Amino acid sequence: MAFRDGVLLFSQPGALPAASFDELIAAIRAVDMDDVRRQIAEAEATE
Repeated sequence: MAFRDGVLLFSQPGALPAASFDELIAAIRAVDMDDVRRQIAEAEATE
């Protein structure tokens, strides 16, 4: 599992190869968390 700012961004059982792990870390760092929080708020508002 990978969390950023308390938000789950990745969940997959098992180990990743080193190259895939490095790519995952880079992708998580690149995520626009303001956009993620906005999307979460919109989804919760429509429930």
